[in-house]
Amino acid sequence: MSMSREMILERLKSATWTQPSPSRTVITTEKGAVAGEVQDFVSKATAAGAQVEEVSSLAEVQTRLMEILKEEQLQKVIINNDETVNQIDWQQLSAETTAEVKSTAQLSGNYRSYVVEADLGVTGCTYALAETGTVVLEHSNDNERLVSHAPNYYICIVKKDQILKDRYVLAEIISSSPTTPTAWTLVTGVSRTADVALQVVLGMHGPR
Repeated sequence: MSMSREMILERLKSATWTQPSPSRTVITTEKGAVAGEVQDFVSKATAAGAQVEEVSSLAEVQTRLMEILKEEQLQKVIINNDETVNQIDWQQLSAETTAEVKSTAQLSGNYRSYVVEADLGVTGCTYALAETGTVVLEHSNDNERLVSHAPNYYICIVKKDQILKDRYVLAEIISSSPTTPTAWTLVTGVSRTADVALQVVLGMHGPR
C-alpha cells in the first residue's frame, strides 16, 4: 500500500500541469503592419451588422448627429468623457433638437438611472480593428461601459488613425502599456441571439 501511495505522489509531482507555465510572448508585428485599412474596417463592420458612415470632419459628424436625433426623435442622449466626443457642440445640438444631453463626467449618483433610460449613447474609441470591424473601448470611472450597451441606439466616432490592422497589434499595445484601465470592451456589430428554431434576433442584448 505504501509503495502504491509513493508512486501516485511521484506521478503527481512530475505531472506537467504542476510546473509553472512559461511566460507568453505576444506576437510582434512589423512596423508597417500596425495601421489598418479604412475600407477593410468598413467592410467588416458592415458585415457584422453595423451601419458605417464616412465623413471628413467633426463638423460633418455634428451635422449627421443632428439629423439622426431628428429622424429617430431621440430625446435622451448620454455621452462619454472622450476628447473627440467633447469637441462636438452638444449645447447647440440640444438647442436645435430639444434632446437632453448628459456626459458621464456630469453624472454621479444618478448615472445608472439616466443611462438605462437614454435613447442614444455616443462614445469615441481608443482603437478599432480592421481585421474584424471591431471598436475597442477603454474604460475608467468617468468613461463607463454602459454608454455603449444600455441605450437603444449607439454611435461610436472612429478616427482613421485609430484603426489597427488586427488583434495581434492590439494585444502588443495593451501588453506593453504602463497603465491598466478599469476594463476593455470590444464591440463588433450588433448584438444577436438565436432561439431553438435558429431564428436570429438582433439587438437583444444591447443597442439595435
